[in-house]
Amino acid sequence: MEPLCIENCTRVKVKGLTIDYKRKPFSSGEIISIQPDYFDVQFTDERIITDEMPLTRMTIWNKEKNRMYPDPIYFPKRELLGNNRVRFHHQIPAGLLGADAGVLHSFHFRPAILIHRSTQTELEGVTIHSQAGMGIVGFDSKDILIKRLAVVPAQGYYILRIRMLPILLVVRGYFVLKGALSKGREMMLRMCMVTIRVLFRHLPIRRNCW
Repeated sequence: MEPLCIENCTRVKVKGLTIDYKRKPFSSGEIISIQPDYFDVQFTDERIITDEMPLTRMTIWNKEKNRMYPDPIYFPKRELLGNNRVRFHHQIPAGLLGADAGVLHSFHFRPAILIHRSTQTELEGVTIHSQAGMGIVGFDSKDILIKRLAVVPAQGYYILRIRMLPILLVVRGYFVLKGALSKGREMMLRMCMVTIRVLFRHLPIRRNCW
């Protein structure tokens, strides 16, 4: 189930909500060695990596350049080296030494916020730090207003673990996005509008990726 589901509702406003997880759907570590065919990551003690643990995809945050490496990494093989150090068999540039590597522990899951068959929904000051699925999904709904949305990593983390898109919309009427902040993501928004009246209004989206 989604952390927040707005279904068959009219004129619902959500203000000041933050969505995060105590046991996050990812693990982070530092790239400590890069060789031609593999690289090693020293993970934190927050979660011990095991052979049975699913590691479905990796994204890398270059701390020196303060931006994301553009290509997600799918690795064919991994080795546990002890002390929560893991070797991944994949080629990456040598300049990523010292970067933050984050691995996802899940496949696609439910979104953080679902807006379904609802009218005149407003989200204000909502922050999403992590979610194993998408961020906000709106489907078969009408008239959505989102103000001051922040899709950013939690304090102490570099990469946001949201699968695919922070926002996916299939809606009617109008959609307004004002003052959004996105960090640690490849893409902010994908939408399919039917009977469009207003598409965007005051949209200073700030991003920080490759």
